[in-house]
Order: sequence, then structure tokens, then C-alpha cells
Amino acid sequence: MAGVRWLILTAAVSGWWIQLILGTTCQEGKFGDTCSYSCHCTPPCNQTTGVCNGACDRGWFGGNGQTCQRENVAFNKTASSSATDYASKGWTADKVVDGNRDQDLLHNSCFHSHSLVPNPTWTVDLGQPYRIHDVRIYNRAGSIHLIRTAVLTLSNTSSSTPRVTCYTFPSDTAQTPDSVYDVTCDGTGRYFTITHSTELNLCEVEIYGMDNCS
Repeated sequence: MAGVRWLILTAAVSGWWIQLILGTTCQEGKFGDTCSYSCHCTPPCNQTTGVCNGACDRGWFGGNGQTCQRENVAFNKTASSSATDYASKGWTADKVVDGNRDQDLLHNSCFHSHSLVPNPTWTVDLGQPYRIHDVRIYNRAGSIHLIRTAVLTLSNTSSSTPRVTCYTFPSDTAQTPDSVYDVTCDGTGRYFTITHSTELNLCEVEIYGMDNCS
């Protein structure tokens, strides 16, 4: 009989702990069953689903009814170019990863390669290898010729070779109303490079990885 009472008591205590655990509220800015995921938005997200009602923090994508779990791994990383003759005008490589999506070149928010430099490249060092899939490119407004035939490549070394091509813009790429292009660059690499046969005029490049448990 004593053994039965002990089993009943143990079951009751176990059930209390389960309810306590399931009813635990995550601290602000966290969500999920174990509160191990970060919201990446303000105001904080739904503590169960992770959905953000407002905009994502800078460097994160989604929000407004979605989660903010897609990280722009290029944000504020080190960028460089083979064609920097316009650096004196402020049209430097770092402008492409500063979070400013303004596509007006005269606002000094974009990178522009010199027209006399053949096959110009723009490269961002992500700091470590990332498995990526989606890339969003904010081209100079109305300048479709500066993105057509551009080649996107990935590499794990800073050397110009070997690079693996992950996407090439068709020569008949259509002009979009906002000059923003979402493309698939499926692969793993630390260095992401865009090359063009004539000129590059990039205002922002966002490269999306996934936040699993930050």
C-alpha cells in the first residue's frame, strides 16, 4: 500500500514539474519551447511562434507577421573591389554592406567601379564559411545594364581562384520597378564575389543565412 502511495505522489510531483516547465514564460527577446531562439525584432516577438508584428532588427529579414530568423551575414562585413578609382567620390566597396538601401548614387550610398577597369569585381569577406541560398541585390536605380550578365561566385580563400559560380544574370534580365533582384546562390563559402564585364554599381547586397539558436 505504501508503495502505491509513493507512486501516486511521484506521478503528481512529476506532473507539477511538467506543468511548471510548459508554463514557463521566456525572457523578453526569446522564444520557443526551450526559449533558446532570439526574436531579432522590436517589439519582442511571440514567445511561442517567434512571429514579429513589427520590423526586424537591422541585418535580419522577415517581420510584419513573419519570424526574423533569416540573417544577412554580409551586414557590416569587410568588402573590397578590384576597381576603386572612384573612392575619392565616396563610392567605396563598403557602402554595399552598410545596411543603407538607398539606390541613388548621388546620395553616396552605393559602390561604383571605374569604367576603365576591365572585369571589375566586388567581394565581401563573411568572416567564416556560411551555407547560403538567397541573395538580394539593390542595383543602382534604373541601371539594368549594370547587373545583366553579372556573375556571382563563392570561395573559401581570398584568392581570385578557385571560385565556384552560383548564379549568372541572364543577358535579358528584366528591369524591375525597384531595381531589386532576388536570386538563388546555393552553396558554402566565406568570400562572395560579384563580377561584371564592364561596370558594377551596387547599392546594397544582402546574403541570407539562418539563425538556428542564438
